[in-house]
Amino acid sequence: MSRSFTRTRKRSALVGIVLTATCIGGAAYGIGAYVGSQAPRVSPPMGAALDFANGQRLAPLHLSVQQARQRVLAGLAGTAITSISIGQSALDQARAGIEVNVQGLDPRSTEGDWLANIALGAMSDLMRSSEAATQEVVLGGGVTGTNADGTSSRADLGVGYVAAGQLFASPSDAALRQRVERVARDFGLTVRSLNILHPLNSAIMVSFTVPTDGDVPWRLHDLETALTGEPSVVEGFFIALYSSNGECLLTAGQALRAGSGGLWFADGQDGRFGANHGHLFGDPALRGTSPNLGSK
Repeated sequence: MSRSFTRTRKRSALVGIVLTATCIGGAAYGIGAYVGSQAPRVSPPMGAALDFANGQRLAPLHLSVQQARQRVLAGLAGTAITSISIGQSALDQARAGIEVNVQGLDPRSTEGDWLANIALGAMSDLMRSSEAATQEVVLGGGVTGTNADGTSSRADLGVGYVAAGQLFASPSDAALRQRVERVARDFGLTVRSLNILHPLNSAIMVSFTVPTDGDVPWRLHDLETALTGEPSVVEGFFIALYSSNGECLLTAGQALRAGSGGLWFADGQDGRFGANHGHLFGDPALRGTSPNLGSK
């Protein structure tokens, strides 16, 4: 079954976020996201929560906020995340809102958004009791980071209608490294950097160099699926593609526990790599800003 879900759509370091709905195997959901200070809009879920782990579940861990935060921060050590806090959701005071700080990253960048959603999803499943969907534990939050001009700003996070407590196979770090290297060979790429994270199960951040300026005989979805497997063996991935002269061409990320993801691309690179995306809102002030792949 082909994997797809709501993405926060970004172009040229941010862009805007759109309300989308996705239907997979009869399960439909919507995730609201928003720009500026507007509250997120979450569509009522229809059908079963989306499941990316083929029905595998973690036993409820019932961790306290402090225990969950310590574990997630340890698992994401070496990334741009500096702190995680929790409060009440702006949408529903009975559910939590997760606040994440990222150092040196625009919170609206693909990487900043992805890191925050990876943390949000792991926090939710570590604190989970008997809830069936992530939205029943955590409903959104925010990420605060550093803009290109050095000022601080916050972007909001939403949560897709996904199953809570998913258990991903998470091969060993050595096996994941071998997988990434094999995929690079198969797709004619060079591994530029690789960071294997352990927010709860495993997640990967990888950048590749694309050696040619011409067309490639594969699509972004092919690369994503080769890296993660189907069903996915990791709870999330972040991919950055670079040209041979070091120009960032495209970034894409998926945080499966949060049911969210992002896409950024330089002009024309979406078509070149067959990236699927919806309507994009462009912010001229941010065009041409390459993401900062802070984790090596």
